[in-house]
Amino acid sequence: MTAAPHGDSGSLIKGIRRAGSFLIKDCGSERRQGEQNPKQIEMDGKAYFRFMDVIYLPRRPRDLTAAQVEELCELRLDLYDSAVDESLNRAIAQCMRDEIHQRASRESWVSPHCLDIGCGDGRSYEWIWSGLSTASIVGLDSSTRAARAAAGRGFRSLIIGDGVRVPIRSRRIDCVCALFVLHFGACWSWIPEVYRVLRCEGAFVFNFYGDDPSNLLSEVRRVGFRDVARLACSPVGGDHAVYCATR
Repeated sequence: MTAAPHGDSGSLIKGIRRAGSFLIKDCGSERRQGEQNPKQIEMDGKAYFRFMDVIYLPRRPRDLTAAQVEELCELRLDLYDSAVDESLNRAIAQCMRDEIHQRASRESWVSPHCLDIGCGDGRSYEWIWSGLSTASIVGLDSSTRAARAAAGRGFRSLIIGDGVRVPIRSRRIDCVCALFVLHFGACWSWIPEVYRVLRCEGAFVFNFYGDDPSNLLSEVRRVGFRDVARLACSPVGGDHAVYCATR
């Protein structure tokens, strides 16, 4: 079984292995420092798309099924050290944190209720929520394994949910964040629920990874959010951006 890059190079790619629905490109010494793997490869005549540099997806992120998203998120836990650019994650989380803390100060939040959608293994608690000492933070993820890993991180509670219905009463939440979640189209089902649980004037802070956020932003506006804007602290260049919307 061989894998060939699509467009980037004409040579065969070594070190490909399967991991469930996905392909993994093992890190090797053949790459020069700073060099990335090809954006797309073909395996047995089927295209796979690069994600986090070493993982290749059978569909683009927006087209993965909910089951594939959950599978990928659990694979990410296994490959965190080799697949995740933590410095980038921290920079994007810091942008979210700055916006949330500014909102808390500007609107004089006293004991805010916040929701972390797709909280994963809970690293986002330290990156985003620490410092909001009076806040009550709930984490939500579709993966039981991820939620277990997040236990003890500081969340008031953890919810395992499928996004169809968030088990929180309407208009109870002051702020929702979604860190590295909404590039998956399967997770857009959470957007109406985010709108429902947010109080009036509540904030929805999220990032997008990809080359065209227009469909996502249209969906955010469609469910009723206003003042949808890219934050000035978003990384300059590349495929990453951070946004905030108001209910």
